[in-house]
Amino acid sequence: MLNAPSTDLAGKFHPHPTYFQTQARINYLISHYLSFEILHDRLQELPKQYEQPHARAWAPVNWHAIAPDQVIGVDLETFLSVVVGALDVEAPIRDYSHVSWHYLKQIHAPMARFVGGTFAEDGSIVEIGLWEREERQHTPAFIKIYHQLTGQKIATKPSIVKNYNPSIDPREDLYRHGLHRVATEYGATGLYVWLMAHSTGALQQVVAEMVQDEVNHFVKFWGWGQWAFPESALTRLVGTVKSLSHQKRAVQSAPDSLSRSPRVQANYLVLGVDLVRTFRRVMGLMDWSSWSVLSKLEMTFTFTRVLLRMLVWSRQLTPERLRGIFGEPRIQPRS
Repeated sequence: MLNAPSTDLAGKFHPHPTYFQTQARINYLISHYLSFEILHDRLQELPKQYEQPHARAWAPVNWHAIAPDQVIGVDLETFLSVVVGALDVEAPIRDYSHVSWHYLKQIHAPMARFVGGTFAEDGSIVEIGLWEREERQHTPAFIKIYHQLTGQKIATKPSIVKNYNPSIDPREDLYRHGLHRVATEYGATGLYVWLMAHSTGALQQVVAEMVQDEVNHFVKFWGWGQWAFPESALTRLVGTVKSLSHQKRAVQSAPDSLSRSPRVQANYLVLGVDLVRTFRRVMGLMDWSSWSVLSKLEMTFTFTRVLLRMLVWSRQLTPERLRGIFGEPRIQPRS
């Protein structure tokens, strides 16, 4: 690489980083792009975004400067597998936002507008949601990245989005859907941080814009969920994480567990198994099975560090602090 920098957006630059040097870059990115100050500021602004939504502007991008030699510390095929997988996940953004709008509209109209926009009586869209406006920049960005790295054009193969499927309990529907939305933003944050750690130059600058978008949305959904479901946020999170950490046993014993456990434990189990399946499906799109052991360890490390950062920050989101940002919860807990 000509005129290689001594540092870049991920800290110290290494043309051929070792595993521990890549770890240091990942830690640097998380401490910078997920600093507690940034996390709080992104959450603090959500009520204002309800009233006066404005999209975050990207910095100017020199697309033609993106080149294969800006991929560092990983083979180009693995890097491209994440690009292609992320492209397929990002592509059906209109479907994502419309489904989320349906789950939110009857229970929390401001968040429904933030995610899915507003619609006329005939079903035509009047205003695109701020979340969708920011997210819809990612698909064309990944298409351009792929073209610059390979010299080839790529056709998107959008993932199939689950249709709106309400039950008799709209509040529970919203919680379950919101949990998947948080999981999706978490996955994108981890993946894009990993891409940043393995890139430099113009390529890294483009991915940095997407990282900022994903962190922004991840924080807003996470914090809003804790505020909207104050009586269940901690207990459900702990229960779901336990289910995830025992995924193999949960899948094997699900029928017996569901028959013997109280309803709330059954819900934890179902949510955990469902999220594991979703995560596996997404990583399958990234061609995870073909990755080297080293790349898998790096990605696992990234996801772990991102989750730990969010859990530590989450301790600061006391009920009093959340009420100071949003007021009293508008979604009333069950009696």
